[in-house]
Amino acid sequence: MKLIVFFALFSLAAAQFGGYGRGRGGPGGQGGPGGFERGPGGFEGNTQGNELTYEAKGRLICGLTGVDKVRVVLWDRFRGRENIVYDETYTDVVGNFRLRATRNGFDGNLIQPFLTIYHDCDDAATPGLRKMTVQLPPQYTNQGSLVLKSFDVGTWNLETSFAGEELEIQGGGLGGRPIGGAFQEGNRGQFGGNREIYAHGGRTDFGESSITV
Repeated sequence: MKLIVFFALFSLAAAQFGGYGRGRGGPGGQGGPGGFERGPGGFEGNTQGNELTYEAKGRLICGLTGVDKVRVVLWDRFRGRENIVYDETYTDVVGNFRLRATRNGFDGNLIQPFLTIYHDCDDAATPGLRKMTVQLPPQYTNQGSLVLKSFDVGTWNLETSFAGEELEIQGGGLGGRPIGGAFQEGNRGQFGGNREIYAHGGRTDFGESSITV
């Protein structure tokens, strides 16, 4: 009698839980809403991931004075794809700028964007704009849309000549296409419009160089 009661209670309890085999599963499980379905070579599910945000800000000066209307671009490159422009702007009347990058990614993914500045500080007599590119550190990536930390580049005096600095003879503007061309081996992408080969003061506009900060 006790054995019959035991099996009856066990069957009743087991009915309250899903099976452990290749069942359909519930929400978040195999085959459930938002879950994963087995595909070739593994699981295939939501590939959108979470939102990642990166904010960069700073102030640009030329000598002792803040410079306005300096074009600043926040962008990134991916092998085999066109360069991605996250944001671009012009500095305000005192030289301040603020840019934001947003894209989808998974937990642990980071954004390590490039910052390019086009300016004419200490170079007004030369045609074209000086162009400097730096790569920003990835640890300032925010998981989500809320910016809890931003990378402050501080105050940069554009009189300084940076290693790998280039000269942009002809470039695009806001609303145009500031960066074009897919990544290629040995070439970091093309900025602006059609450029001419031009070298001045150790700067060259052939290819593209950047420094990491």
